[in-house]
Amino acid sequence: MKKEYFNRRHNHGENNGNSTVEVPEYDPNFAHFYVLAFSNFPSIVKRKEHISSETAEAKHIKFIISAGSNLKTNALCPCCHKNKVTHFSLKDGKLSPCCSNNKCKCYCAKDGSVLYPFQLDVFTLNRFQSPSERQKLESFFKTMLGLPERLSPDILHNFFKKSYEQLRN
Repeated sequence: MKKEYFNRRHNHGENNGNSTVEVPEYDPNFAHFYVLAFSNFPSIVKRKEHISSETAEAKHIKFIISAGSNLKTNALCPCCHKNKVTHFSLKDGKLSPCCSNNKCKCYCAKDGSVLYPFQLDVFTLNRFQSPSERQKLESFFKTMLGLPERLSPDILHNFFKKSYEQLRN
């Protein structure tokens, strides 16, 4: 039985592994982008397409998109109880996490479920466009990433900064 895996390379014109994105200092003028990125990532991607690449706004958006490309979770895999969660599937309306171990991924993606990586890019998929699905996914991400239920812009800026540093290392 062939498994289907979501493997979209997060390529919105940034950080393809060869370039470095500037980590901007927290700026209250762009604080809304951090909250928006977590609750409505497609709008951040769309906004990037309509701004000049040399502005402070563009620096914040590029940073958010790069940092959101490979999120590190704090939760242990419920299958092996050894590794951190790196993927999830959606089965019968339930989000199920797993690590990168092949045995765990196969268990998580059983019954033909699609396996998704922990990237904000998954919020752009049609599968998660309804408000209820998006809210469920957002809550799931907060839990797996160890974020509080109520997110402030400065918490999210620090979270994205840490995620980007982990991505670069």
